[in-house]
Amino acid sequence: MTLGENISKLRKERGLTQEQLGKALHISAQAVSKWEKGGSPDAEMLPRIADVFGVTTDTLFGRETREKTDAVDFLRTHLNTFPHNKRMEELFRILCHVFLASTTVDRLTGFLDSVMELPITKSFLEQPGTEKDESPAWMRSGLVLPEGMMLGVLAKDCPVFLLMPEPEGGYDPQLADDEAYRALFETLSAPHVFSTLHALYRLTHADTHPHTAAAVAKKLQLPEKETAEALAKLAVHGLVTVSQIELAEGGVSAYILHDNGAFVPFLLFARWLMEQRDYWFYFWRERKHPMLQHQPVKDI
Repeated sequence: MTLGENISKLRKERGLTQEQLGKALHISAQAVSKWEKGGSPDAEMLPRIADVFGVTTDTLFGRETREKTDAVDFLRTHLNTFPHNKRMEELFRILCHVFLASTTVDRLTGFLDSVMELPITKSFLEQPGTEKDESPAWMRSGLVLPEGMMLGVLAKDCPVFLLMPEPEGGYDPQLADDEAYRALFETLSAPHVFSTLHALYRLTHADTHPHTAAAVAKKLQLPEKETAEALAKLAVHGLVTVSQIELAEGGVSAYILHDNGAFVPFLLFARWLMEQRDYWFYFWRERKHPMLQHQPVKDI
């Protein structure tokens, strides 16, 4: 392939228009078009073009190179060639391939060659069955290794990726005590509490604008008394924050959703935990010691 053909190929692989590539290089789209039709960029432009694509100048000419590239710099440069709204999608695609490449080659002989496109289009590659008590389950992927774990749904309709290298000392020191978990789950299972929390995440500005219990109840179309009780319970665990507003007729409590980014992942992995049947796109376990190594003190 000619230099212009390689530039065209690299540009299209990264989903860039001629205008976007020109903008990244501070030249016109017409200049890019001229290259791709057979013209050649000036020699001093070649390193800049290579940097935008995240490749070497040898790659621009279609030649293999053994030059080592820092992976972080390469990834940063590569992602910068995509529009902002496409970078997370491209990063997820890369992680999907890294997921499979994280095991040794002999374990995956022939498997990587059979995977034409990652992420896959749909998370439901097969149906669990037709029985009434069976529901569709995610086609998940998992690596459980001595050094940690990776879990995910490598699909475009439900992209999930969790990477958890095991820290020195294990996961246990990072966990809350059993009583704290029991108290949280007990609160979430109380009447109206979970439905109130879930509904708050559907309200615009619920995490920035204070709402009284009456206002929340009206917006969520829930009983005011039960909503107030639910908000008070959620405040105990920091799931909402509460402050006092002084009105002419007296003080009133106002609540703001404490959205720390954990609730939606919590719901996704809770669903995973509840699924009674396992359907794996890929799974490999090579861990001989338990996931949680600390032995809790038994209740007396």
